[in-house]
Amino acid sequence: MNETEQNVPGLIDVVFSWSLADILNKELFRDKVKQIPDTFLSTDHYFESFIGPLIEETQVDLLSGMTTASQSPALEVLDVKISGRSKPPKGLYYNILLKRAIEGERIREIYEPEVGDLIALSNVSPKSIDDLNRPRRSFLIAFVQGKDEGSNTITIPSSKPILFKKTDRETVLSSKPIPFEKQHKGKGEQGDNLFIVYLSNLTTNIRIWKALNSDVESANLKIIRTAES
Repeated sequence: MNETEQNVPGLIDVVFSWSLADILNKELFRDKVKQIPDTFLSTDHYFESFIGPLIEETQVDLLSGMTTASQSPALEVLDVKISGRSKPPKGLYYNILLKRAIEGERIREIYEPEVGDLIALSNVSPKSIDDLNRPRRSFLIAFVQGKDEGSNTITIPSSKPILFKKTDRETVLSSKPIPFEKQHKGKGEQGDNLFIVYLSNLTTNIRIWKALNSDVESANLKIIRTAES
């Protein structure tokens, strides 16, 4: 499985802390993010000056993805299993088996999830943003952290559990509970609908985040300190 680092990036923790109202709030960071100065007082001041704008940019990108979710590619989830890497209560990982579109099916777009994708998990394939914000609609944000090449499986980490009514896959990390029961056609049991919808890709932002929060002895910091002296 091709995966990012096992630990969930800190930027993902920030994203998971946002409610749907936060994500849709165009003024969320108004008067909270300072303009990047022309000069810096120290190395720490330099890095800290970029963290706020990066978080703001991430929220703006997610807002854009949410408002256009009805046009974004979506895939149906066939099965969800708890990953062996899960370490509750915070290290929650799931393997997600996706249904691939077959020839002749009408689909918005062929979607191949990639590591770094920020996705929505919902029990409805949204036709508008309102579909994700209604009573009895289950919805959460997740992050594609691993992918089985050549299969229909991804791995996602999640900050809160997917709730199983009964106790090829992507690894996802989710931001709040969502119920799921696999459909058993042979037994005539009706399962839960579950879909993933692409919102944005955080690969670049996570790389920048890690650089801004890098170890003080990293090569980049040494270069900066040399330039300061």
